[in-house]
Amino acid sequence: MACNCKKAIQIEDRYGTKIEESLLQKTRRTFGKILVLLIGFGLSIVVVPVITVVLIYNQIFREGKGITIPKMLSKYLK
Repeated sequence: MACNCKKAIQIEDRYGTKIEESLLQKTRRTFGKILVLLIGFGLSIVVVPVITVVLIYNQIFREGKGITIPKMLSKYLK
């Protein structure tokens, strides 16, 4: 590994100081993780059907025109 992460983790485990979390901090961290998960899940539920409908509409009514991919991103698809 380029950053030598395994050795850094071992050194931190051996010589680092443990920081205790209070119940409030643990709850806040867990709530944050759950919130990010819910936002991601909610956006995927909304975005995927919209993209599907747009693709179907383009295939039927616009003679097969798909979604235009920017040139910057299309160079990675070749």
